[in-house]
Amino acid sequence: MDPEGRFAICVDNADYEASLILEKIYEVIPDETAATDDLLRIVDESGEDYLYHKSHFIVMERLLDIAAEIVQAQASVEPMSTRQIRLSLIETFSALQRIQMTKEKGLFLDSSAARKARAKETHAGKKEPRESIQNDNIVCLECGSEMRQLTAKHLTSHNLTPREYKQKWGFSLQQPLSAKSLTKARSKAAKKRGLPANLLKFLEQRRQKKVEAAAASHLPAEKKQSKPTIKRRVKARKTF
Repeated sequence: MDPEGRFAICVDNADYEASLILEKIYEVIPDETAATDDLLRIVDESGEDYLYHKSHFIVMERLLDIAAEIVQAQASVEPMSTRQIRLSLIETFSALQRIQMTKEKGLFLDSSAARKARAKETHAGKKEPRESIQNDNIVCLECGSEMRQLTAKHLTSHNLTPREYKQKWGFSLQQPLSAKSLTKARSKAAKKRGLPANLLKFLEQRRQKKVEAAAASHLPAEKKQSKPTIKRRVKARKTF
């Protein structure tokens, strides 16, 4: 993640409790088309990017802006001198950079987390594939890591695509590689939102094309066959 990219702080996670955490900082993926509809493409708790309305976030262009916002909140609670504000801003900005770099490289912030991960790897091979999908997390059967969703990015570290992972471990190709609670929350939110206007328009256009294609291929009704004409010979009348 580019430390100079855009970020957003979640200020409202209504209907998306499983995907967004209040007051957490999320990466914003540039999407000009989505922006015209007041939507933001956010990398949420699943590790994948999804569209959310901008009203759920406060967008900031740089990590420094986020650091300044945090320090400003601290200063509003407790008086700080100019020197304290400057030092706090530097420390906060540095901490944010370390967190983002750690996240990018898949590292751990402390040794206890690393030990926990190694313990999971030890027991990963003993877990049944179906048991790896739990209510609040999913366990990667390749390395034992627990997460809200097995992302394509994570699976590339095992030289696998989501489809190959499902086939290898005997999952249906329609099986979501995410925690059960996350899958349910997304399904509920999708039903509540209904089909987007663009998708409805696309489905209607596709239906209309099928109707037109059927009409074009329809053969005209066959003409009723007339009864065959029977030709009779007429004998010539003899003259005397």
